[in-house]
Order: sequence, then C-alpha cells, then structure tokens
Amino acid sequence: MIKKQIKYKYKNNIYDSFAHLKMASPHISFPPNPSADILQELKIERVEEFPPIDRCKYLMKSKAGLIFAGKRDSVRWVEFDNVRYGIDCASEDIVNFYAAKSRLQDALNRWDKQGEEPKTPYKVWINETSKDLILITMDQLSKIESTVADSQFAAYYWYQTIETKIKAAQSVEELLEINLEDV
Repeated sequence: MIKKQIKYKYKNNIYDSFAHLKMASPHISFPPNPSADILQELKIERVEEFPPIDRCKYLMKSKAGLIFAGKRDSVRWVEFDNVRYGIDCASEDIVNFYAAKSRLQDALNRWDKQGEEPKTPYKVWINETSKDLILITMDQLSKIESTVADSQFAAYYWYQTIETKIKAAQSVEELLEINLEDV
C-alpha cells in the first residue's frame, strides 16, 4: 500500500521517473534501461523514498476505509429455530430490514392475539451461495437487529481506532507499524 517511490537525482534536480529525466535533458543520449553502473558513470543518483507523510496518511486512511466498509457491510449469520441464516447488511439492506420490521409491527398492532403470531417475508441467505424468502417473527427480527447493530458498532470502533493511530503517526515508519488487518 505505501511503497517507496523511485526517483532520479541529476545535477541537484530530482525527477519522478527516468523518463522525466530524459525529457529534461534531451541533449544527453541515455540508454533505455541503464544499469546502476551506467547511472553512476552519468552521475545520476537513484533515490528511493516514501511519499510525503500526508500522502501516506491519505493512502492508509483510504485503505482502512475500504476494509471498514467490508466489515460494516458483510453478511452476518444469525441462528434461530436451529437454522443458520445470513443477513445482508449494506445500507440498502438496512432500509429493507426496517421496511419489513415496520410492516410486521403494523400487523402485530392489528393482531388480536388469537391464531398464529404475524410474520413477514424476509430474504436471507440460506447457505453461502443461495438466498430465499422466509417468514420471520418480530423476535427473530429483533435478534437480527441486535446482532447486526453490535457487529456494525464493532466495525465503527475498529475504524475509529485505526483512524486515531493514522492521525497520530509522526513518520511513515510509524504508519507502516499500523496493522489494518487487526480485528
């Protein structure tokens, strides 16, 4: 993610690439892929350095943001009635969840407590590769809501922790010590 950039120093000027150096010095005939010996003979120094710290922080925070989105939106597995179901958790799925919960709440408000408790259809993962509609109760929806909320709060906490470490880093070396894979 954060990699050293190779630059070329020639006559106190630093060039972002060998091609830029060649363009800036059209009067010199450079070989296409000069070896270290040829560069030394031409008095060209190959410099490897990290980008500026602010750029590195930006790159690190962007990568952390992608990991966070994956953690926040990943499928959560919930078990009820001895069956395990996968629940989609991206923002559009949360909207669908609350629409189902609202429909079911309306049905419960009209229910006269006689007969079977109202249920609502809800699309879930029935295994790692297939989805299906199941009928679900308010208790089951509440369990889903609790499981998803807890795990999403954990994802937000993870991101806040990583973001704080990135902001506090004073050097690229400190940034490189931050492990984005920590759970």
